[in-house]
Amino acid sequence: MVKDFPVTFEKSGDVYLFYPKKKTLHQEKTFRLSGRIYDSNNMESLPYSHVLINGIGGITDEHGNFNFESKIDTLFHLKVSYLGYQLFDTLLLPGVNYQIKLKSSYVNINEIIVKANMLFFSDQIGSQAGLMHFNHKIAQLIPGNGDNSVFNLLRLQPGILAAGEQSSEMIIWGSNAGHSQVNFDDITLFGLKNYNDNISTVNPYMAKDIRIHKGGYDATMGERVGGIVDITGIDGSKQKTGVNLNLNNMTMNVLLETPLGNKSSLVGAYRQTYYNLYSPDDIKINENSQQSHMENSIVAVPDYLFRDGNIKFSGYTNNGDSYHMSSFWGQDNFTYTVDQLYSNMNISQELTEKNRQYGANIHYSKLWKGKGSSKISIAYSNLQSFKHDIQNTKDMNMMNHMGDNMMHSEDLQTQNDISEFKAKLSGNIRLLTRHELNYGTGLIQNTTLLNEESISNTAINRVDNGSQIIAFVQDRYSPNNKISYTLGLRSDYSINLQKYFLQPRFNVSLKFIPGIQFNASWGIYNQFIVLGSVVDKYNNYRYLWRISNGVEYPVLAAQHFVFGGVFKKNDFTLSIESFYKETEGITRLIESSNTNTLYTGNSTAKGIDFFVKQEYDGNSIWVSYSLAQTLEWFPYFQDEIYRNALHDQRHEIKFAGIVDLMPFFISANYVYGSGFLQNSGIISSTNTNYPYSRLDIAGIYRFSLKKMKLEAGISILNVFNHENIKLTNITQIPTTDEQSTLNIYSEAIPFTPTIFLNISF
Repeated sequence: MVKDFPVTFEKSGDVYLFYPKKKTLHQEKTFRLSGRIYDSNNMESLPYSHVLINGIGGITDEHGNFNFESKIDTLFHLKVSYLGYQLFDTLLLPGVNYQIKLKSSYVNINEIIVKANMLFFSDQIGSQAGLMHFNHKIAQLIPGNGDNSVFNLLRLQPGILAAGEQSSEMIIWGSNAGHSQVNFDDITLFGLKNYNDNISTVNPYMAKDIRIHKGGYDATMGERVGGIVDITGIDGSKQKTGVNLNLNNMTMNVLLETPLGNKSSLVGAYRQTYYNLYSPDDIKINENSQQSHMENSIVAVPDYLFRDGNIKFSGYTNNGDSYHMSSFWGQDNFTYTVDQLYSNMNISQELTEKNRQYGANIHYSKLWKGKGSSKISIAYSNLQSFKHDIQNTKDMNMMNHMGDNMMHSEDLQTQNDISEFKAKLSGNIRLLTRHELNYGTGLIQNTTLLNEESISNTAINRVDNGSQIIAFVQDRYSPNNKISYTLGLRSDYSINLQKYFLQPRFNVSLKFIPGIQFNASWGIYNQFIVLGSVVDKYNNYRYLWRISNGVEYPVLAAQHFVFGGVFKKNDFTLSIESFYKETEGITRLIESSNTNTLYTGNSTAKGIDFFVKQEYDGNSIWVSYSLAQTLEWFPYFQDEIYRNALHDQRHEIKFAGIVDLMPFFISANYVYGSGFLQNSGIISSTNTNYPYSRLDIAGIYRFSLKKMKLEAGISILNVFNHENIKLTNITQIPTTDEQSTLNIYSEAIPFTPTIFLNISF
C-alpha cells in the first residue's frame, strides 16, 4: 500500500508504525547523454563526427556513437558537425540512444534546388597531429571521376607522394614500401597492381569516410611503422532500394542497395574493365626525343584488366547496437611484351603479373546505456601475387664459340602470398566528465608464402607464420576548452619471438588563441611483417612479403615526431605541419653472380607540409607544398653516409580547384614533383632528376529525369601528355656487357580522356 509513497513502516507486535522516509543528503546522481549520428536521407551512420557537449569536444566512433556524462549538468547543449553536412545545434535532456540526424549541405530534388554550401567542411586538417579527414563526396567532382575518386583525392593532399604514381600502395611522409597500411572496413588491403590514376582497389561507391593518419597516431592503431589510411564503407540505405551506375569508356561500375526490414540493409557493388585501359600501340624506342627523357630506353604499353566486388550486410538492434558483415574481392592481370632491335641486338621481355585479393570482416558494436561502447571485430585478408619475367638479349652480328648469340637470358617466376587474420575486442568508457578511457586487446596472425624459381638462382619454397597478442590502453583528457591530450600505451607480444614490444604514445592539442590550434605527437611503433627489397645484379628492384623472425628479418621499429598548427577563419584554412621519422630494421637482399647477401639498414624521413585552402560560395581552391627528404643506410654502402632512398623527392607542389556553376561543375588540378635523385643506379648511373608534371581537368553537368539523378561529364588526365615515369615499373636489361643496360618501362598515365555518365535512382 505504501510502496509508491515517501513513507516506510515497522511492526512492533501487532502494531504498525508509519513514518516518513529519511532523505539522503548529498546523494550524487549522474546525468548521461548518448546517441548515434545518422544521415537524415538514408540513415547511414556518420563515423568520426565532431561533437561539442557543454563546451567539451569529442569524436564519435566508427558507427557514429557518442557518450557523455555529468554530475552537475541536467541540460546538455549539443553541437554536431560532419564533413559535407549542415551543423546540428540543439539542447537535450539527459537520455540514451538519441538518434541525431544530419542534413546534407546539398539537396537535389525534382521541383527545386535547395543549396547551402556543398563544399562546406570538405576536409578537416589540424584537429590532431598527423590527421586528415575527408568528405568523399567532394572527390566526385575532381578529375578522374568514376573509378578512382578516392585515390585521386588523396594524391592531392600534402605529405602523400603523387610523383612516381605508385601502383599498389601509398608513400606517406617518406615511408618505405610496405610501411603504410590501407584498411577498408578493418580489412587490410595489401594491394593489387591497380593503376591508381585510372582504377583503384577501393570502389568509390562503397567509400563513406576517409581518415589519413600520416604519422604520430595514438595507441588504438598499430600494425605499421608508416601511415594508415582508414576507409569506412557505406552500410546501405535502410529506407529505400537504390541503384548507382557509372559508365565510361574504360570501365563499368554498379551498386545496388536495398533495405531488409526497418533496421538492416544489404549493399553490393561490382566493377570491371571491358577492354584494356591503355589500348596498346606498337612499342616505340625513343621515337620522340622531346618526350622520352630517359636515355637508352624502351617504352612498353601494358595490357591491363581489372575487376572487383563488394557485398555488405549491416543493421542495428532496438537498443542501438550495430553489426555488419563486409566482404571484398578483386583481381587484375598486368602484362606486356617487348621484342625490338636495338643497336644490332634483339631485346625481348615478356612480363606477366596476376594478383588476387580477398577479404572479409564480421563486426558487432555494443552500447552500454550511455557509459560507453565496446566492439568485437574478426577480419581476414589474403593477397596472392604471381609474377613471371622472361628476358633475352641476342647479339645479331656475332656468334660465340658455341654457335649461340645469346648475351643475356633470365626466366624468373615468383609466387608471393600474404594473409592476415585479426580478432579484436575494444571499446571506450567515459570515466569522468573530461576523461575517456580507450582499451583493446586481440590477436593478429600472418602467413607468407614465397615460391621462386630462376635459371640463375637456387629455387626457394617456404612458408612462414607469425602471431602477436596485442593490448592497448589510453586516456583522452580535456581539463578545459583550451588544452587536450592523449596518453597511451600499446603492447605487442610476439608469440613466435616470445618477446614484448612496448609502444608508448602521446599527443597534445592547444587552443589558446581563437581560430588557431597547435598539435604535437610522439610515439614508438613496431611492425611484424616486412616488404623487403631485392636488388639483382642489374640494379632491378622487386619486393617480397616476409614474416619478421628477429634475425634475418628483424621487427621493424620506428619513432615519430610530429608538430604543427592550423589557422581557420570563416572558410579559410592554413596548415603547417612538420615531421621526423626514424625507422630501424629495413631489409635488402643483394643478388650477385657469386652469392646473395641479406642486409639490415635504417632510414630517416623528415619534412614540412604547407596547406592553404579557400572556400567561397560553393567554390574551392587549395594549394599544398611538401619539402621532404628520405635517406637510408645499409652496411654494403662504401661509407657511413646516408644516401637518398629510391622514393626520395625534395619538392612537390599541388594545385586544385572546383568551381560551382550549378548545374555545371568545373575542376582542375596540377601536380609538380622535382623528381627522384637516383643514387641507387636505377634509371641512370648518374644523379639525374626526372621531374614529374601532370595537369588534369574535368567538367560535370548534373540534371534529373523524373526519379533519376544523372551526372554527365568529361575528365582528361595528363592534358599535355607529359611523359612521367612510373617508378615501380622499370626493368634494366644488359646489352653488350653487364656494365651497359637498357631500360624497359611502362610510363605513368598518358593523355587519357574519359567520358562518363553516372545514374542513380
